[in-house]
Amino acid sequence: MLVYADHDCSAAEAAGLPKTDQGVYEVVAPWSELEKLEGVEISGAGSRER
Repeated sequence: MLVYADHDCSAAEAAGLPKTDQGVYEVVAPWSELEKLEGVEISGAGSRER
Protein backbone atom coordinates (compact mmCIF):
# COMPACT_ATOMS: atom_id res chain seq x y z
CA MET A 1 0.00 0.00 0.00
CA LEU A 2 1.26 3.44 -0.91
CA VAL A 3 0.23 6.32 1.34
CA TYR A 4 0.48 10.03 0.55
CA ALA A 5 -0.19 12.49 3.36
CA ASP A 6 0.46 16.20 2.90
CA HIS A 7 -1.12 19.60 3.38
CA ASP A 8 -0.96 20.23 -0.39
CA CYS A 9 -3.13 17.49 -1.84
CA SER A 10 -3.05 18.71 -5.45
CA ALA A 11 -0.32 16.19 -6.44
CA ALA A 12 -2.27 13.24 -5.01
CA GLU A 13 -5.50 14.37 -6.64
CA ALA A 14 -3.71 14.94 -9.97
CA ALA A 15 -2.35 11.38 -9.75
CA GLY A 16 -5.87 10.04 -9.20
CA LEU A 17 -5.22 8.65 -5.71
CA PRO A 18 -8.37 7.90 -3.69
CA LYS A 19 -8.82 10.05 -0.58
CA THR A 20 -9.18 7.96 2.62
CA ASP A 21 -9.11 10.79 5.17
CA GLN A 22 -8.55 14.54 5.18
CA GLY A 23 -5.12 15.04 3.57
CA VAL A 24 -4.49 11.26 3.30
CA TYR A 25 -4.52 9.30 0.04
CA GLU A 26 -3.86 5.55 -0.29
CA VAL A 27 -3.55 3.15 -3.17
CA VAL A 28 -2.53 -0.49 -3.62
CA ALA A 29 -0.15 -1.25 -6.50
CA PRO A 30 1.75 -4.39 -7.51
CA TRP A 31 5.56 -4.25 -7.23
CA SER A 32 5.81 -4.86 -10.96
CA GLU A 33 4.23 -1.45 -11.64
CA LEU A 34 6.61 0.51 -9.42
CA GLU A 35 9.65 1.93 -11.18
CA LYS A 36 11.08 4.51 -8.79
CA LEU A 37 10.11 4.17 -5.16
CA GLU A 38 11.36 6.58 -2.50
CA GLY A 39 10.41 6.42 1.16
CA VAL A 40 10.41 9.59 3.23
CA GLU A 41 9.72 9.71 6.95
CA ILE A 42 8.61 13.01 8.45
CA SER A 43 9.07 13.67 12.14
CA GLY A 44 8.41 16.68 14.38
CA ALA A 45 12.08 17.70 14.21
CA GLY A 46 12.20 17.80 10.39
CA SER A 47 12.32 15.18 7.70
CA ARG A 48 14.77 12.49 6.72
CA GLU A 49 14.94 9.98 3.90
CA ARG A 50 15.09 6.27 4.64
